[in-house]
Amino acid sequence: MYEHIRIISAVINLIIGTAVAISAHQKYQTYKFPYLKHLVHHVILINGGVFLLLSGKYFELNLMSSWTPEQTSALRDAAMIIAVILLGAMIVKLHALKWSFRREKKRLRSMWPAVVGVLITLAPFPIRYLMPSGEELNWQITLQVCGLSFLITTEIAQQIGMIKYGKVNEENSNLSRCLGWLLLSRYFFLTFILLTTSIFAGWPIPDNIAPFAAFLVLVYLNAVPLIWMNRFFTPHATRLSKLIDKGDILVLFFEEFHITSREQELVRLLLDGKSNKQIEESLFISKHTVKNHLYSIYQKLGIKSRYELVHMITRFLQQRQVT
Repeated sequence: MYEHIRIISAVINLIIGTAVAISAHQKYQTYKFPYLKHLVHHVILINGGVFLLLSGKYFELNLMSSWTPEQTSALRDAAMIIAVILLGAMIVKLHALKWSFRREKKRLRSMWPAVVGVLITLAPFPIRYLMPSGEELNWQITLQVCGLSFLITTEIAQQIGMIKYGKVNEENSNLSRCLGWLLLSRYFFLTFILLTTSIFAGWPIPDNIAPFAAFLVLVYLNAVPLIWMNRFFTPHATRLSKLIDKGDILVLFFEEFHITSREQELVRLLLDGKSNKQIEESLFISKHTVKNHLYSIYQKLGIKSRYELVHMITRFLQQRQVT
């Protein structure tokens, strides 16, 4: 019975995770901010782990009885290897997410612990198959725990890096700090669930409680990106849209960089969060004309993307408001 509860829990979380990924992707398509793209990938990788859990429970309930012990062991090893690779990829995406807030070139030095962690965690698998049959590797679990510790430490370091950047007075600093705290809170939430259940139900957690505790943890994993988008990113995007109302200052920007009247219309729609398709429909022009106008604007401003355009206008308006 409890195994079926675990499967239902995983299915529900996959549905939630898919909805969160779609929502984040839609926002990325609208605003083209790089950190939204990395957030989408982060959510997908988390739910890749949930799908792996779901598949494992399905095999355990329906196929394990007809498999030999050797086949079962090989399948579990393959699942563990995929899980470690997914965790490593998730940390890489967190690293990219952290640096996309800063709009700086990524520094790969901080990723070495993650690489070491993946290698240490995976090392026992090929070594075990090279050992004589029946010989136990007593150090295997210890080695895997050390590797996973490297990975978790690296993940927490990325989150702390986001929080530390929040102390800098930059455009994305508040977004970075809030997301960093929310990501870090997942560990606090996991610890709270484990402590609460162990205090009231004992340790190890009984089978009649463990599926529900796991369900809460997985829901919170998927809820964090959604909380961040609704509570912090949406107000930030709204503030950017309100900059359009600063007509006089925006005109100064257009005059300084020699933006034509048609290009000005396009920029205003872009600041309002419109996609290329919506700009085509609003201005009654083809997608090629939209691309040509965008290319002309980028050339005049010395930039290469919609994100850089929004950032440049935001900084210009903020500076002029101060002066």
